[in-house]
Amino acid sequence: MLIQRNEEGNYRETYRRRSRLDICLDILRAVRKGVKKPTRIMYAANISWNVLKDILKSLISAGFIMEIESKGRKRTMRYYEITESGMNILIYLDKEKDFLKLMESTHSA
Repeated sequence: MLIQRNEEGNYRETYRRRSRLDICLDILRAVRKGVKKPTRIMYAANISWNVLKDILKSLISAGFIMEIESKGRKRTMRYYEITESGMNILIYLDKEKDFLKLMESTHSA
């Protein structure tokens, strides 16, 4: 959410679409917090099923998340865990976002 000033001088809230990077970070944060099941990750990241499947596939191939399968009585269960690389990239990108916010606030002041 962004707060912008309109022509009359009033402030209003505007919403922007999240970037793919923001969605990836939301998924990594959810998995880091212990959300393991795909449906729960989808809810935590506030995304659709198709978007989740696509991004999980990318995060797995990049080595940021591991997919773990366990055999149940009736079906195979899948769950996800963050890897050390995933944890490192999440920490790094969060620091970069904080730095960019700081730079924006000092430039606008």
